[in-house]
Formats: sequence, structure tokens, C-alpha cells
Amino acid sequence: MKMAKAPRGEWERVMKFAQELEHEIKYREKTNEQLGAWVRKAPPLFRVIFGYQVLVDNCCDPNEDILEFKPELRAIAESKSIECGKYSIKRHQNGHLWISNEIGEGMQVNDELFEKALHAFFQEHF
Repeated sequence: MKMAKAPRGEWERVMKFAQELEHEIKYREKTNEQLGAWVRKAPPLFRVIFGYQVLVDNCCDPNEDILEFKPELRAIAESKSIECGKYSIKRHQNGHLWISNEIGEGMQVNDELFEKALHAFFQEHF
């Protein structure tokens, strides 16, 4: 599933709102009118909360009670080589990334190209 990311400022506002809401529930410092006015100014909650759910549903191990990658994602993250269709992606000991095709032709790539290759891998396999 694809979903637009909430910008950092948006989820920071949601976190601040959630902290203030918990404080208000615990200490009840606002009148009903003040509380209503404050809630109407709340940041957009849905995208941040739903985005969390999308990540958990697609990336987290359903057998764990903590945020832990699915075993297949953990294996990819820990591997030194990823096979993606006809391409192989490897990180050498010196930290350089290398992408090669099925006949061994390859090239060193930067992290941006590696991210694109990983994206293609996930599109193909998940």
C-alpha cells in the first residue's frame, strides 16, 4: 500500500497535541468552552495515525508486541547482498555499494541509487 508521508512538522504537532490531550485528561485545566476551541484547532490526526498503521501492517512482525521488522525485512536489512530480478546489490566491506547484472557487469552506486533499487525490490516482492 502506498500513502503520502506526513511532513515532520505535522507529526510533531500531532505528538504535541497528544501530550497536551493526555495532560488535559489527567488534570482537567480547561473549561468545556476552552477545550472545545482547543480541539477545533487540533492538527490533522488521520494521516499520522493511519500512516503508523500502514507501516505496522506492512513492515512489522505480527507475532511481536514491539515494533520489530518482519523477518523477511530484517533479513534484507542485515544482508550484505540483495537479489532484485536480474540485478544483485551488494555492500562491500569498504562500505561502497555495487549493483551488477546477471552477467557480472556492474557499477558502484551512491546511496540514492541504492534507495531506488531497494524501492524497486520492494515493489516487485511485497
